[in-house]
Amino acid sequence: MRRDTIQAPAVEVQRRTPEVLRRIEERCAGLLPRVEAKMKTLSGRDRRPEARLVDQAAQAGTVAKRVMWLRKAADYLQEGAAHLAACRKGCSHCCHISVMVSRAEAQVIARETGAHLNTAAGQFTMQGFEEQSETIRAATLQAYGAACTFLREGSCSIYSSRPLQCRLLLNMDDDDLLCQLIENGDSNVPYLNTTEHHIASVTVLGAHQDYDDLRNWFPKGMPA
Repeated sequence: MRRDTIQAPAVEVQRRTPEVLRRIEERCAGLLPRVEAKMKTLSGRDRRPEARLVDQAAQAGTVAKRVMWLRKAADYLQEGAAHLAACRKGCSHCCHISVMVSRAEAQVIARETGAHLNTAAGQFTMQGFEEQSETIRAATLQAYGAACTFLREGSCSIYSSRPLQCRLLLNMDDDDLLCQLIENGDSNVPYLNTTEHHIASVTVLGAHQDYDDLRNWFPKGMPA
């Protein structure tokens, strides 16, 4: 199985200069209270529709339908918080970081988009996840700065079929400063806490699933 599929970095990754680190430090000062204040405005939102969508996913008879309902649940959460997030159309920082996708979801994306699926990908599993931490970090760093296979002129070309991880990634800061790529791949981005959804997707799609970065499932240059 190939481990060098991810393409070379496609965007400039900033050096860790004193000026860059100063700007990050200044932004991080008081960041937690500002984000918590935003999150308090969401505390009264009805989460029952979201839970019902996850239940629908668990009861669905096919993988495609499970993915569909999980997407709807993710979109419900995203739509409720999007107005508080820094994410905007045309911003593609997160399209240059690792996106871990299960084989089941990758197969659905392939069917929906016609993109060629690299069936040899899938180097990680949920079993023994902690033991794979160093390997996962290495793969994450390899993807850092590399454009997603489906990024076209700054926009997602498979938006309606984009992975669950992409749907659930929201920067709850006021702008994209902390999303900008810095060498060594350290992240200070205050992402929306979507742990429940990630656990639900593993449970619904099956803990036996193998995972890999989206770029390895769909390498650039492979025929459609």
